[in-house]
Amino acid sequence: MKIDNSITKLGQLQPEEPRARRPQAAPAEPAKGGQADARIELTPASAQLQKLESQLASLPEIDMNKVEAVRQSIANGTFNANEDAIAEKLLASVVEGLQRQAK
Repeated sequence: MKIDNSITKLGQLQPEEPRARRPQAAPAEPAKGGQADARIELTPASAQLQKLESQLASLPEIDMNKVEAVRQSIANGTFNANEDAIAEKLLASVVEGLQRQAK
């Protein structure tokens, strides 16, 4: 790699001029009577997010030991799926989803 004198040209650069300050937002004025409004209204989206958070909190945690055991049995070819149990849970999930849509 060839090193030339282009590095010395860096010293010739001029520093940037300071940027103009952004205007500060005016402080919010208190509501009538001198007190700030203490009510908080949630949008439908934030209310839905709170509902989803509580539903997620109620879900069971993932048992990583069980996941790894299933992974190993699949890799070894020894995993036996219970087709009846899978079908029942799949149908229950579909019914639950349809019930949620009907509400």
